Amino acid sequence: MIYINKINFDKKITYDKPVPCYIESDNLILKGPLHEHWNLGNFHRFQTSYCGDEMAKYNLYIEPTSLKYTRDNMYKYMIEQWNEMEDMYYVIEEKQERSNYNYDYIGVIGLNFEWDKKYAEFGIWLHKDVWGNEYFAQSFESMCEAIFNHPLDLGIELISAVPSSNNKNSIRAIEKIMNELNGQLDGVIRNYEFFDGIGVDDCHRFSISEDEFKNRY
Repeated sequence: MIYINKINFDKKITYDKPVPCYIESDNLILKGPLHEHWNLGNFHRFQTSYCGDEMAKYNLYIEPTSLKYTRDNMYKYMIEQWNEMEDMYYVIEEKQERSNYNYDYIGVIGLNFEWDKKYAEFGIWLHKDVWGNEYFAQSFESMCEAIFNHPLDLGIELISAVPSSNNKNSIRAIEKIMNELNGQLDGVIRNYEFFDGIGVDDCHRFSISEDEFKNRY
């Protein structure tokens, strides 16, 4: 492995948990579904912090203005989408407790599954306090490891990451990750829609196939 030295992930597949729900690596634990680990109030508090400002800047995301907005337009959506096996959200837990950090978790991962097309789109947002630790890279490699190397064939052959073309920092970070893991830049998608009904933007699409990932060394 490139960014992580060890990984342990849940291999049990059930009706309500059809993908790995516990993925542990050196520094992080990814746990899904989000709504089973992060209650509405604490999730809302995280979303209205600095993290929410950063998401709104590049992801055509509307920062929640009230708890009701978070509940009706985000939290409820995450529950419904997990149950539909479409957009599946995880919390990110840092194994080493961080002093002076005021939230339950350090970030969120979203996986948008296109099962008929055999690919998933990876998205992540991290609190500013944990930037600079390669947690994006570690989370991405961990998720690829759990999806591509699951003892059951989950039917996913490709995992992509699609940052806004205006988000230069994310593009540089993902480009480095893909170079290290043997992935590639597919190109620029014009008028890409991040979230239903919110708006569109040009995006860079990066991806890595199962074969590329397994031959990354």
